[in-house]
Amino acid sequence: MILKKREVPLQLLKLEALKRRLPYKHPKRSLVEENLARSKAGFKGEQSIEYPLSFLSNGENYILHDIRLFDGQHYFQIDTIVLTPTVIVMIEVKNISGTVIFDSEYNQIIRIKNGKEEAFSDPIVQSEYHLQQLRAWLEYNRFPKIPIEYLIVISNPHTLIKSSSTHIESRVIHSATIPKKIDALKKQFTKKYFTKELKIKLSQKLITNHEPLNINILKYFQISLEDIVKGVICEKCDSLPMKRIKGKWRCSNCGGISKNAHISSLNDYFLLIRPTITNRELRDFLCLPSRFIATSLLRSLDFQSSGERKSRKYQLVLK
Repeated sequence: MILKKREVPLQLLKLEALKRRLPYKHPKRSLVEENLARSKAGFKGEQSIEYPLSFLSNGENYILHDIRLFDGQHYFQIDTIVLTPTVIVMIEVKNISGTVIFDSEYNQIIRIKNGKEEAFSDPIVQSEYHLQQLRAWLEYNRFPKIPIEYLIVISNPHTLIKSSSTHIESRVIHSATIPKKIDALKKQFTKKYFTKELKIKLSQKLITNHEPLNINILKYFQISLEDIVKGVICEKCDSLPMKRIKGKWRCSNCGGISKNAHISSLNDYFLLIRPTITNRELRDFLCLPSRFIATSLLRSLDFQSSGERKSRKYQLVLK
């Protein structure tokens, strides 16, 4: 039973918006594109485990995707949590291709692809930290001491996994074997810690305490607000700015016409700049010459507002 669905991460949405709004020759564009590619690959890997997890979707297994909690000192994020009657299983997903060697001596993984070797941080070390953090979080929230296990799931079925350690073999699996591995863990821990009521209580607490990562993407990449390209982007050819003529947006490049092209641009403003906007800020960002047109657009979107007249701020939401 899936109690928290996996959604597109806010970080990924912000990277996509930043790529749309950066000039092609901007010095940070290639760095943004690299981060976006990694973020997309990670999300694709996380999505790929939903099919094998569907074989666990019965009444006794509760599944929660993408949980980020605060343990009192640090935040920690878990790709997927499976609550079974006897054990909590944390799943960390890695979308890595090629040959992956787990080096327990130096706590790293080495990826070999196309004759090139690359080193990455060891997800097992990360998961060990997350296990301790989740245990502390459960204790702080007065839940009983329930066994916790973790799995490192390699989402690419063609990835060759190598290691000399049997410990790693018990932790690192391909996504297709998730149901089999979790069934084995349920048999290993025979005492039933979870009643249905306790599983519901814990699930609700996890969801309530979930805090999505929400960084200032411009500050993170040290990109100035002045570098962000303004205007409404054409949905057909990606040109900008479109012009507002007789209640519609028209593209001077391809001739495309849209009634609602401004919505995606307001989403970009929300993701890159701030969650509130004034009439003046909207006119500036959408390249609108008229205060009255801006007012009409804001009213049509039914945003909540506060303040009076020129100081009025509208609370943006992603649409």
